[in-house]
Amino acid sequence: MSATPFGSMTPDEREEFLSQPALAAPDGFTSHLTNPESRNDLGLSVTIACTVIAWVLFLLRLYAFFVYRKETRIQEGLALVAAATFTVLLYPGYHLAKLGAFYVHQWDMDRHKFSEVLLMSYILTTMWYLTMLFAKSAIMLEWLRVFWPGHSRNSIYWICNITLGVLVAFFSAGFIYFQARCQPFHKAWNPWLEGTCSNRSYIDKASVFFNIAVDLVIFILPQTMVWRLHAP
Repeated sequence: MSATPFGSMTPDEREEFLSQPALAAPDGFTSHLTNPESRNDLGLSVTIACTVIAWVLFLLRLYAFFVYRKETRIQEGLALVAAATFTVLLYPGYHLAKLGAFYVHQWDMDRHKFSEVLLMSYILTTMWYLTMLFAKSAIMLEWLRVFWPGHSRNSIYWICNITLGVLVAFFSAGFIYFQARCQPFHKAWNPWLEGTCSNRSYIDKASVFFNIAVDLVIFILPQTMVWRLHAP
């Protein structure tokens, strides 16, 4: 890292700085900036698979809605917004493949490319929080519609509403945090700028466990209702 603050550099000094490896190579390794080893084939394949699977399932849901129900509820609108944010979420995958940055060591990319990788990470994280917020809210509202009889506030009513309230609060807070964690804002993808960024590792870990917990509620709740059915 240069001893001169980035903001005080001349244009030529900035260009020279940004053209250097984003990290010093460890002992025994050499930086390869022109043609680094990568797994862009794997990264692009996974991104395409996620795109196809998600949109096939979403279109099936739209088909069922227009053919069989046709009555618009808030969960349909939330699902549509979630599909839009998920589509934006997939963009970083395609851009990283274009950059040739999948599974590339930090010392094998210059700071220009590293900045783009961090920007894609910021977009992906932001869109992930929004997608989880809208998609899981839609699912909980749908479970409430399907499994709650509507004439009494039973356990299903409270589980769905409490889970809905908690997930809205958590994912909204996560979204706001990632917009405010760096000062100035664009230091999130330009770490050499003067300023500060809070440590995101805590909320990253919390998001993993929280997401698993919500997924378990979403999965288990319908099973408990199915097993209560008195079928011949």
